[in-house]
Amino acid sequence: MNRILFTCFSIGMVAGVATHASAQVAGTYSGAAADGSPISFAVSTDPNTNVLAVTSASIDFTAVCKKSATTLSSGWGYGLTADITGGKASNESAYNYFDIAFTIDFAKDGQSANGTVSVISPDLSYPNNSPPASAALFCTSKKQKFALSLQAGAIGPHLPPHYVVMLPPR
Repeated sequence: MNRILFTCFSIGMVAGVATHASAQVAGTYSGAAADGSPISFAVSTDPNTNVLAVTSASIDFTAVCKKSATTLSSGWGYGLTADITGGKASNESAYNYFDIAFTIDFAKDGQSANGTVSVISPDLSYPNNSPPASAALFCTSKKQKFALSLQAGAIGPHLPPHYVVMLPPR
């Protein structure tokens, strides 16, 4: 009887260790997109589901504007809640100033992640480079890959859901 209990306990412990070993880690994952633009995501516990989620994003981008020679370089920080399931998360956030879509695939050890990001954002067109604006341009950063690493001891950026902040120029 003791041997059966010990075996069941051992199997349960191995299953528990295997589950935790393949989980992502709470903290800040930072890196860059294929074009070199900085990207960061905060991972913390979703208070509604009690599972880890991507809870904030900081996305810089360079986007080519349609019907123009203009290239928009900008960035946004925003709060969101994208629960992580099976080591993966995805989100599309659309506000007046941007539409950002991303997917993230976390490494089994939780120390890194890879994914894709795409951005659409408007820009104002100024004739002769002076006000007033004459048109709004649609600028697109096509889907590109990114690579992230967990930052030791860093927590943030953490913004409440639906909170949006324009990032300073880089």
